[in-house]
Amino acid sequence: MKGFGAYLALLLLAGVSASYANMVVFKGSQRHPPPRKVSPSRKAPAPPTYKSILALAAARKDLSIANAVLKETSGPDFGPAALPATVFLPNDDAFKLLMKALGINETQLLSLSARILTELAVYHAVPGRPLTVKDLKPKQVVPSALGGYNLTITKDSAGVMVLAAQSKAKVVVADIKAGQTIVHIVDTVLVPYDLVSPPVDPDAFNTPGGALMELGLESLYGAIEAAGLGGVLNRTDVVGTLFAPTDDAFEKMQVALASSNLAELVQNPEVVQMILGDHVHLGEKLMAADLAMRRTLPVGWATPEYTTPAAHILTVTFSPAGPSLTLSGFPGNSAKVLKADVLVGPEQGLVIHVIDGVLITTQTAKALGLIHTNGTGPAPTPAPTPAPTPSPSSGGGAVPVVTVPNLGAAIAGTPELSTLLTKAVAAGLGNQVAAANSPLTMFAPNNAAWTAFENMLKAKDPRLTQIADGIVGLIISDHVHVGDAYNANALTNGQAIPVGMDPTKYMDADATLVRVTVNATGVFVAQQVSGAKVLSTILAGPTVVNVIDSVLLSRASAAALTLIALPSASPAPTPSPATIPAPTPKPTPSPVDPDTIYGVMSTDFTFAAVKGLALAVGLDTPLSDPNAEYTVFAPENEAVQAFGGQLTQIQSVNPNNPKVLQLIYQVLSTHVYMAGVLRSGDLTDGQVISTGFANTPASQVTVTKNSSGVFLNAGTNTVKVVEANIGAGKSIIHKVDGMLISPAAGMLIMELLSGGAAASPAPTPTPSGTPSAADFSSIMAALAATPDLVSFAGLLGMTGALQQLSSPNLVATFFAPHNDAVARVQGALVESFGGNPQYQQQILEAANVILSAHVHVGEVLTNAALNVDGKKIPVGLNPAAYTAADNTVLTVIVNSTGVFLQSGNVVMVSNTTITAGKSIIHVINDVILSPKAMALLPTPGAEPAPEPQPEASPEPEPAPAPAPEPEVPTYDDLPSALRGQGFTHLADMYDTAVASSVGDLMQGLLSANLTLFAPSDAAIDEYLSGNGGTFEQFLADGKQNPFNIAGLVLPHIHLGDSYTLSDLVVGMTVATSADGLDIFKTTLTVQENDGKKVVFKTATDTITVVGGIVRAGAAGIIIPIDKVLTPDAPQ
Repeated sequence: MKGFGAYLALLLLAGVSASYANMVVFKGSQRHPPPRKVSPSRKAPAPPTYKSILALAAARKDLSIANAVLKETSGPDFGPAALPATVFLPNDDAFKLLMKALGINETQLLSLSARILTELAVYHAVPGRPLTVKDLKPKQVVPSALGGYNLTITKDSAGVMVLAAQSKAKVVVADIKAGQTIVHIVDTVLVPYDLVSPPVDPDAFNTPGGALMELGLESLYGAIEAAGLGGVLNRTDVVGTLFAPTDDAFEKMQVALASSNLAELVQNPEVVQMILGDHVHLGEKLMAADLAMRRTLPVGWATPEYTTPAAHILTVTFSPAGPSLTLSGFPGNSAKVLKADVLVGPEQGLVIHVIDGVLITTQTAKALGLIHTNGTGPAPTPAPTPAPTPSPSSGGGAVPVVTVPNLGAAIAGTPELSTLLTKAVAAGLGNQVAAANSPLTMFAPNNAAWTAFENMLKAKDPRLTQIADGIVGLIISDHVHVGDAYNANALTNGQAIPVGMDPTKYMDADATLVRVTVNATGVFVAQQVSGAKVLSTILAGPTVVNVIDSVLLSRASAAALTLIALPSASPAPTPSPATIPAPTPKPTPSPVDPDTIYGVMSTDFTFAAVKGLALAVGLDTPLSDPNAEYTVFAPENEAVQAFGGQLTQIQSVNPNNPKVLQLIYQVLSTHVYMAGVLRSGDLTDGQVISTGFANTPASQVTVTKNSSGVFLNAGTNTVKVVEANIGAGKSIIHKVDGMLISPAAGMLIMELLSGGAAASPAPTPTPSGTPSAADFSSIMAALAATPDLVSFAGLLGMTGALQQLSSPNLVATFFAPHNDAVARVQGALVESFGGNPQYQQQILEAANVILSAHVHVGEVLTNAALNVDGKKIPVGLNPAAYTAADNTVLTVIVNSTGVFLQSGNVVMVSNTTITAGKSIIHVINDVILSPKAMALLPTPGAEPAPEPQPEASPEPEPAPAPAPEPEVPTYDDLPSALRGQGFTHLADMYDTAVASSVGDLMQGLLSANLTLFAPSDAAIDEYLSGNGGTFEQFLADGKQNPFNIAGLVLPHIHLGDSYTLSDLVVGMTVATSADGLDIFKTTLTVQENDGKKVVFKTATDTITVVGGIVRAGAAGIIIPIDKVLTPDAPQ
């Protein structure tokens, strides 16, 4: 059926036609005779009166359809006994316009449910006093007889108009008396909501059965009856949580079973009952926000079994990328929540979450024979792998086993796994290691394995180690199985274990598998490219770590490392001290010419990372041309490493997509200007440079040059030139502090992060130039195909929210400003901040806050839902925060000129909407600036960006070093400062951490500029006592599990800045912890600083500074505080 966009367009056309008709009637040609004057002695005949509204509709030929509709209603009385009211009754032309917009005929209109027709009819009635045209005000809002819906009435020289949620109508015949009612005939049907998808009747949710039918979950309803559980469908007292699969989910399951031997089995009511039990958690109503706090959830019909070893368990995964909730059963089985928090029953004791798959727990899967008792599935058996010959150091017998509390303790507390810990943190996996408390198996290479692996790469080509560092997250994922904990002593010969961070892909045909070989000499594991021996097993709570003597490599990792000479279907390699097979050696590369771009990158270590990327995509040759006359804006290592983190995320979801290399090539091309040499003096403010290679789309890079330096913008982000005019033969290099990302590259990043699905083809524009009704597979695809929204896509890229907002399953409403609007805000930011690097974090924070005001997660607001005057729309990326007092809320304003959204400013919603996957985009005319965003912007007259220092003279006068104020205690290093100022507990924790396996990591973190918010010993004792422990117990446990100490210390350390009290400005935010360990992050917002008292606000508490600062070495500042800081996110 046609949507209401077509309907509204017809209404606008009708309005234009009516205005034109009025002009012809009242301003007609002078050739027409003047109207005949009525003699004062003659009175116009009084209009006819009717006994009722039904009598009026039956008497007038132009109300025949209205008469038919009124007869199909149920409930309200339109006869002589009708109560006093004002009714706006649509004529036949009005109904014909509605039917044309809906694509239905009169028979189909009258076949709509009695409920819909009744609500449509009463929406045209205003109960109470009958109002003639004389009684109407120039503008008034009146309640309709349809509860919760108002009408806006305006009266002027053009006539009387009635504005509704979905339409507007003009009174064409006024003041007809029908019983106790005054009727005005109107030219348009007033539509309260989408008649095709009407709102749900609240009474439908009194019982589980009613709710399931109203939600369209007929298959689940039928399955419950088939299982002999039909009695529960009509109960009103059920308390619990139900995960309800869609009809499509059941259909997919039936198709999968049709070709298996389970088809007949699931006809057994007891089997159906068992499967349905995996969708029920009884006795506890868990809303989506509650589920997000869980990691596992017992399910089933027997609640006493929830706490026993036999419990059926679902794994709960909450991802802020969307955000989304996923439930997982046995390996490869999972379902995402599509619609959350549907409350059922008079007391609302039951909550339903609609999901996109049928769940089967590991326990049920074993009972059905879907997996064997050791956890492996009945996948096709591969060619047999011969048992490996043990290496000289291998011994026979059982694998030794030790037990520790959790995964963090297993890795951080095992010295031979310190390299793995460092690499996991570098890959951004520190949070998962610290917080893992659900079944998981890790095959963990020891330090010697990593050393051998890196030596192998160096022997092949030293540059490969840079690439390996960039994909370390992918390599680690080759060693992880999610969903089961496999003790090496329980593994069986020939067993196949799928690996990877995403268990939903374990059943795929190309899933990466670890093959097990068990013989008298030990337990061995192998992938397609390498093999290893299990040396020991660590039981760590619900997880298991099997320590191995070699790094495992999947084909995806080997391909990413350009190890292309791989064994295809040959048996697993024989384990030996050199486990990884040496690929076919490449010819020794010729010496690098230092007078070329690539030569400079090879000799300057700060360019090592970008040089590695250039090598990976084959740009080493063109950049080694000594005759090239190029200008290269080369990112320094830190910038490339940040981009590398994004590549790691991409490769984890898209390991074999050739577009990854295309992305690297495209991004690098944005940094190369091939049309000549541009020295810093040649760069001018406002200059636009067209960069790119001959075989890539050109990127437009805009130069901003001011007193703070030279800045470049490729459409989505801004970078600064930190070192200019580096000679490279006939070329020139300018070092920059960030990666330039063009809009085209941003689109490709979004595509790859969402799984690499091809974007939907761009829709054919309609004559008006707006997108046609064609749907897009995702927000990413919609933005990629809509040129006017490219800058909004760039805003997504700038904030780092691409992965969160590009899921095809995201259910959300986006308010997308067009390019010009985004450009105005970007210009204001540049003007306000002056390109000052010290504001970079504040700019990113402002961008995140601005973006969050444009997203409403969890609900698709159509035009019908949006077009309600006064409606409140909470916005932000985290729907769990929508009820918070300080959450941003948009207010809808609907009037005769259009629909607007109000926050800190007012923006207009256009008629252009785009369907994107399960989400919708409304195009708006300006960027929404919430009060939060405005508070982050610098106020006029604020301290300007500092001027750069002039170039030093040949013999500059050294500037005197500022001496610390006499009253500020100063120490040589952090441990001395802590003990000297009485922070004994912190000093003891520091010493314990440094002496542990994480010592090198900790010392490396603390060598940079830092601010330590230091609670007193008494405050730490009080905190630990509240958690049922003492400091002595905590320190003893910390020696075994250094992550415990990290969990208490890291929330107190801000890295990168040494803040004095005068630096802490009200409204400023300070984030603690280290990159990749966000689980320990605490955000402190300065609430008060009058020079005497400094107060912070965190997510959970108010913190007060209780003394002056202490200087610890050249780069450390200690700020004493009154309480222990706890992380923002729950641990």
